[in-house]
Amino acid sequence: MKQSIILLLLFLSSSQTLSQKVSLGVKLESFGYFIQNTVQNTSELSIIPVPLSGYVKASISLYDKYEVEIKGGVQLGEIFAGPEYALAVKYNLWENILPLITYLKHFNAGDSRTFGGIYNNEIEFIGIGMEAKLTKLFGLDLIFYIPIGEKGLEYSLDFYSTDIRKVTTSRMGTMLKLGFIFNIHL
Repeated sequence: MKQSIILLLLFLSSSQTLSQKVSLGVKLESFGYFIQNTVQNTSELSIIPVPLSGYVKASISLYDKYEVEIKGGVQLGEIFAGPEYALAVKYNLWENILPLITYLKHFNAGDSRTFGGIYNNEIEFIGIGMEAKLTKLFGLDLIFYIPIGEKGLEYSLDFYSTDIRKVTTSRMGTMLKLGFIFNIHL
């Protein structure tokens, strides 16, 4: 048993397996997304060009090739707004250019009105993208997200004599985010 613990500690502390770099930072994002209007069967584009959404992030680089990042923050918008978190895995393919895949979970902050409102639900996304580390402290990323699972954004209320039911009037479509990344390496 003692040999197993010693081997595990040696394995975890070896320079090949221990993370090479740890960084903390903030990320500001601007984005555009499609809303699918289910009543009129159309798609509408919503663009927020100013980076109003903010996140705190932490990342660990492994083997100088892989990077794992977690971020949490708040997404600002009109009908698509609320806290969210993401987990991304990046691969250092070229010098300071990292293709990535990510999982994002968004908690939409809904409200209700007399005849409808915004859903208070969770929307999950899978994303692919690219990050460019322009300097040691600053970088950019561009990520394309596809929603999976629940996609409802807005609803209206239908009244049938004694029965009231929610009818989805719009659903979340694909989304593209441009991130401005500020890092501090530890």
